[in-house]
Amino acid sequence: MELLIACSNVKLYISLHIFSVMFERLSQHGRQFEVETRDHIKRYAEAGLRTLVVTYRELDEEEYKLWDKEFSKVKSSVTEDRDALVDAAADKMERDLILLGATAVEDRLQKGVSINFYYFYLCKSLRLLFLEFGLRVELNL
Repeated sequence: MELLIACSNVKLYISLHIFSVMFERLSQHGRQFEVETRDHIKRYAEAGLRTLVVTYRELDEEEYKLWDKEFSKVKSSVTEDRDALVDAAADKMERDLILLGATAVEDRLQKGVSINFYYFYLCKSLRLLFLEFGLRVELNL
């Protein structure tokens, strides 16, 4: 799940994913809290909690506009390879990320129920928090 947060001329791309995927996508200067975060994730997992890694990167206006144009185009396509195109476009954004930390929640969902409910709840909560501070938030589910 991703959030795009706009504040005047600054846009932040915030990404929430399972940890195994995100550490390989961090920039060199975005690894400041990696050791501690890995330790937190390990402790959360040992306690039976579902974990997500929270990362971000700052975007300039031109980079955002180019990516948004491409992403909107592939997201609205009706071709057989739509999912692959959407993944490729999202992958372009999910590079050189800066690690913020990890979050965990007790998993009371039934087996087979998607973690997307948790993603949705967390993104919605973050969106409400940012809106309180007057930031425009684009929620990309």
